This record gives sequence, structure tokens and C-alpha cells, in this order.
Amino acid sequence: WDYTRVIPYPTAIADLVEKKAVFGDVDSSGATDTTDLALLKLFLVGAIEDTDIYPDIDKSGIADTTDLAILKLFLVGAG
Repeated sequence: WDYTRVIPYPTAIADLVEKKAVFGDVDSSGATDTTDLALLKLFLVGAIEDTDIYPDIDKSGIADTTDLAILKLFLVGAG
């Protein structure tokens, strides 16, 4: 907690630290897990159009099956 008067009182220090992107973290939860895999699959089949997810894992400009393959490999420890 920051108890100075510089920042609105009280503010959790963790809320002030810039969060680094986690590889493959489609839902920005801070961890790459099977939830990310499920969201990416749903996104790719058109079941969701959620703008709060980040499905372009390889940063190619589009979310596609390559991103799905990369995420699967990462989750099994091969990526």
C-alpha cells in the first residue's frame, strides 16, 4: 500500500505496477492455462467475439490455427 499523498489514498502498489504480458495469456489473467486454450478455440470457431481477449499469440496480425497450435505446444511444455 502507498500511504503517501502523491497517489490517491489508499492505493495498492500492485495496481500501480505495469503488468507484463504473459506469453499465451489470451484472457490477460496473468497465467497461461487451459482457459486460454478454450477461449482461443471459441474465438476461432466464431462462438465469441470478445474484444477483451488477445488471441494473436504469434503476433502475425490475425488469430488463426497457428496460434492454437503454438498455445497447445506451450501448455504441454513443448513450446
